Amino acid sequence: KNFAPLRDRNWLVVAPQGASQLYWENNKVGFSWMTRYMREHTIRDNSAYMARLVEALRGQFRFDPARVFALGFSQGSAMAHRLGASGLVRPAGVIQCGGDLPPDVAARLRELDPYPVLVAHGRGDTQMSFEKAQQGEAQLRDAGWPVETDYFNGEHDLPVEVTARIVTWMEAQSSREGEG
Repeated sequence: KNFAPLRDRNWLVVAPQGASQLYWENNKVGFSWMTRYMREHTIRDNSAYMARLVEALRGQFRFDPARVFALGFSQGSAMAHRLGASGLVRPAGVIQCGGDLPPDVAARLRELDPYPVLVAHGRGDTQMSFEKAQQGEAQLRDAGWPVETDYFNGEHDLPVEVTARIVTWMEAQSSREGEG
């Protein structure tokens, strides 16, 4: 619902859900991209799944594949970075919301083709520490990647005002693409 206004701007938003189901207290159900089981295999499977999803969408909708952004929330941030690092889909940018830069991608930053990154994170996030987001930002910057931040006063959430900043950032990346 936070991205509903994008429909009026001719943007397609797709929100795939992690494949692993988990149960929380009080019978709440959540979904995850990763578990500890067969981690490397799961990383490859999830990246391939996302690449197939992009191809399937290309068959249904007209869009420029060079303008595909990967936004990940929480554990989805690692998935978005892993997709970008996989070489299967070249993202126009990755938006890391309430998540972190995974160690397997961080270790390869200098050998990967950099994509723009926006790190959006609540300073009061208790699910994924603010310090962890800052650490990933520093790793990206040290490797020479283009990174911007939106650190907001909030928790493990994606407030509407941050969504507006994300939209502005994506539009700026899309317009920069034509400048080269």
